[in-house]
Amino acid sequence: MATSTPCSTPIRNRSKATEPLTDANPPKSEQRYLQLSKDMENQFVGPMPVREFLKAFVPDAPTPCPSGDVFRALRPSTAPEAEDAQVRKFEDRFIDAVKAAHICPDLELFNTTTRSGNQYVYKQKPDISVRRKMPFEDQLPTSATSDALSSSDAVSSSDTIPPTTSESPSVVPQTEGEPSSESSPVHWTRMELCIECKTHPQDPFADPSPTREIPDRDDYVFEKTSKEATKARGQLISYAAAHMSTQFRCFCFSICIINETDARLMRWDRSGVIVTERFNFTQEDSPLADFLWRFNHLNGVQRGFDLSVTPASDEETRLARDDFDMKDGNIHKVLVRNDADGVNHYFLIAAPAEYRLVVTGRASFGYVALDLQEKKKVWLKDSWRIDLTEMEKEYQIYAKLRHYHVRNIAPLVCGGDVGVQRTLTQDFADKPWRYGKVVLLPHRHYRIVLGIVGRPLKGFRSTKEMVDAVFDALTAHWDAYTLAKILHRDISGGNIVILDEGERTRGILIDWDLSKGRMAEARARRKWRTGTWQFISAALLANTHKLHEYCDDLESFAHVITYFILRYRPWTLRTFRDDMYELFDKAQEDESGEIVGGKGKLHFFGNTLFNSEALENTMPSHLAGLINDLRDAFTDLYAALRRGENIEDKKMKAKAQLKSPDLFLSIRQRYSDDAWATDDASEDQLKSAPSESQLAGTKRKASSSLAFSSSSGVKPKKLYQGQPGGTLSTLAYIAENDTTFL
Repeated sequence: MATSTPCSTPIRNRSKATEPLTDANPPKSEQRYLQLSKDMENQFVGPMPVREFLKAFVPDAPTPCPSGDVFRALRPSTAPEAEDAQVRKFEDRFIDAVKAAHICPDLELFNTTTRSGNQYVYKQKPDISVRRKMPFEDQLPTSATSDALSSSDAVSSSDTIPPTTSESPSVVPQTEGEPSSESSPVHWTRMELCIECKTHPQDPFADPSPTREIPDRDDYVFEKTSKEATKARGQLISYAAAHMSTQFRCFCFSICIINETDARLMRWDRSGVIVTERFNFTQEDSPLADFLWRFNHLNGVQRGFDLSVTPASDEETRLARDDFDMKDGNIHKVLVRNDADGVNHYFLIAAPAEYRLVVTGRASFGYVALDLQEKKKVWLKDSWRIDLTEMEKEYQIYAKLRHYHVRNIAPLVCGGDVGVQRTLTQDFADKPWRYGKVVLLPHRHYRIVLGIVGRPLKGFRSTKEMVDAVFDALTAHWDAYTLAKILHRDISGGNIVILDEGERTRGILIDWDLSKGRMAEARARRKWRTGTWQFISAALLANTHKLHEYCDDLESFAHVITYFILRYRPWTLRTFRDDMYELFDKAQEDESGEIVGGKGKLHFFGNTLFNSEALENTMPSHLAGLINDLRDAFTDLYAALRRGENIEDKKMKAKAQLKSPDLFLSIRQRYSDDAWATDDASEDQLKSAPSESQLAGTKRKASSSLAFSSSSGVKPKKLYQGQPGGTLSTLAYIAENDTTFL
């Protein structure tokens, strides 16, 4: 099968290239592009015949394209001589041709080859940017209504798209002007379409030859593997990620021009990318001219905008900013239709707490939101859930947790699908024109609202507060496992938040959308794994076919405590950075191409990495003791894996102790009377500049081909569904693990 079948629990590797915009150590562009391309392997579906692409995704305009030979001046035979001193850059000549033909009367094309915008952490500069001739806010309705939700739904059929309607916003008429010649800055928040120019060697894809016998299409290499092509593909991915993470979108389009004569059209959604065949766009009746003319006449829905999110009114903006202190970002109004009763709820949001730079997967954004009905702050999670029948919606899981009175969970306000907005790429994976292996999952737009706003675990005010919060989450986990028969399967620092309750605090376990019922079929449903890489058990990392068990989640809790004590307090530990990378981040490909890891965790449990003596010599005794005792709980469990010895009796005894939280609770009680500091707040030791109190390890080149070195000396992180412990939770950033975790 070309698409992923609903038989497993996937985890897809997400690299440092997809970390949130607040990442202090962003990788250099070439490293980032290569890694992004690696992250999205097998998610490009093509080469789709260009006319079929237009029919499926870009409906006819009310009238035919006004000119049949739009790009005549760009043909090599008619292009200006190279030695002509007045020769203009290709980007400017392309823009001039579009303007002269009047095929984009409602749009403006800008040469953005040299001037990046300031709304994005990376210096992203697509060669040509297409924007409307009016501000983005003026394109959408002024309030979110149920009608807006219906009109914003992505089409449910993979074959047709509704025709352009009278709801398309009016625009300012085009004004004549001089030919463009000067590069303009990029405006990602107003971007409608990206156009990138590449050479033939940089073409990211290879179409099968019509005259040669093609082997099995799953064995055909559609995604070119040369460094130039791989880098170019990663660059296109980075532009799509910027486009979809800075706007409220369900999908977007882009164009890749090749060698100034050929082109490919692309449609990006949270499942993957549809790529057309390469075609000569300079010929008469050009498909590219037809695409631009049709695109000009598309309404917001057909261009990919999510119209269930609309600009807030002046009064709503004042309420959010003045009365509820929502200062960051423009205020928008979000509609959430509750699946349980069909009632519409409205919320005001500003900027997302944090998000990651990914295209495909769950793409989770988290917002501190204002409930307009209750006039209180809540937490709103916007994501693209995996659309498989056996995957319960998160609100259904929360309803079960509440029914069984599970402690230390967030109260549910509402949740439901956003109309019928769903991905379409997977619907084309088995078309006869598709070549190259593809592994895709269907996704559906989903929102859930929780009735609390907590602090991220990384923002702890003392290590005691952090440890207590983790043990509170352990209580929630055990209640869910024993009472509601639910296993969480994604224990991470990002999924535990600290809730302030007067003078005391409490830990809350969130993000239950990847959980699984204990009564579900007792086998791994997919070769990939659920979880956040830094905290996944060593056994799961090493064996992608292992069943995810309770002891694996328990081990994840141990890794969370260890990680947060090591990363967020300044200890004089030698080779700190290298050892942190080895323990929590290192990954590699095995011979079958699967991503595996866990060797660093085995060394940790064997006391050869961050050994007990080093910890005892550099940190307070109760913290060193806590880490070492948690380590010891797993030593015998992994001894056979580490040394190859036959110690099955010890393994069975160790596993028996890990079938409940009792051992962990006894360890915590062992150190309850120690003098815990109240002022040792979080201080990130993996920032660009090492603190004076921390001795950084010697920088060395990562051995895995999946890794890349950073000029900052910080090793790259193999991120999956969440930033390593360090964000407001997967509710707080694009967690896409994803393509996903089930």
